[in-house]
Amino acid sequence: GYEFSLEMKENEGSNKDDILRFAYTGQLYTGRSTFKMLFEVIEELIVENYIDSSLILFEYAGQSSHYFNSQISKYNNLSQRIVDYGFVNRKKALEIQKNSDILIALTWNTKEEQGILTGKFLEYMQYFKPIISLTTGDLERGELTVMVENMNLGIGCEYIDYDRSYSNLKEYIKMQYLAKQTQQLIIHEPNIEYIQGFHYSKIVMGLDKILRGYE
Repeated sequence: GYEFSLEMKENEGSNKDDILRFAYTGQLYTGRSTFKMLFEVIEELIVENYIDSSLILFEYAGQSSHYFNSQISKYNNLSQRIVDYGFVNRKKALEIQKNSDILIALTWNTKEEQGILTGKFLEYMQYFKPIISLTTGDLERGELTVMVENMNLGIGCEYIDYDRSYSNLKEYIKMQYLAKQTQQLIIHEPNIEYIQGFHYSKIVMGLDKILRGYE
C-alpha cells in the first residue's frame, strides 16, 4: 500500500538552489506516455531567453530509458540537462521524487479506456510538490486532470486541448522558474481538505474490498 502523511512539510527535500528539478519515475508506455508538450514549452522558453538551460534538470528513473531519451533528444537545449538513472529500487525512486521540485505524471484518456489514475499519482501526493499532469487521448477532462485541478496540486494539461494547455503550461513554468530563482522555493498551495477527503475515500474503498473478499 501507499503511505500517505499530511504531516510532511511542503516541498520537503527540495534543493535550496537555483536549479529547477523535474522528476519522473516509472514505466513509460509507447504512444501513450509523452513529455512532448512540456519539452516544447521549456525549449521555447530557453530560446526566448526566459530560462537559462543550465538552471533546469530532468531526472528519469525506470525501465524505459530508451523511450525517454528518444523523446528528449529532439530538443537540443534539453538533451544535455538530464539525469537518467535507469532502473532503480523503490527507495531510490522515492529519494528522487523527494529531492525534486516538480513531479511529472503521464496518462491517457480515451473513449475505450478512461480513468487511468495510477498508483504513481497517489505516491506523488505524499511529497507536497507541484504535479504537472500530461494526458493523451481523444477524450477531454480525464480523471487525472480533474484531480490535479480540484486538489490544486499543480497543472493538468491535455493534448486534445493542446493550444490552451500549452499556453497555461508555459505561464506555469515561467512562474515556478521565477520563484525558484528569486526564493529558491516553488509555489504550491494544495487543497488539504480535498486531499484528506480523497485519501479517506481510498481507505474506505480498500476496506470494502477486503470485507468483500476481493483482496
